[in-house]
Amino acid sequence: MNVESRNKAALETIKFMREKKINKVLWDIRNAKLDYTLIGSHMIVTNLDKLGVTEKERIAVLDALDKEQHEHSKNVALNRGIFNLSYFSRLDEALKWLISGK
Repeated sequence: MNVESRNKAALETIKFMREKKINKVLWDIRNAKLDYTLIGSHMIVTNLDKLGVTEKERIAVLDALDKEQHEHSKNVALNRGIFNLSYFSRLDEALKWLISGK
């Protein structure tokens, strides 16, 4: 999955969420082979609004990224005040976060 295909999948997901009136989603990319570097992960977070994600939607990303990339993505979101997107390596933690709304 490169940046272009990742963005396309994200846009399709957001469109589906809007059509079905879904405001919480789990993106499970643990088995995806990501063909982008740390900066690609950084850009998805910083451009979240360009993908059409609003504060009303919550997105949990379940990934198997290396620890540095995973932590960087989480920190970028927090540093930018993006609290409706978070990254997880465990399914139970991702679901707990989505359900809690916190």
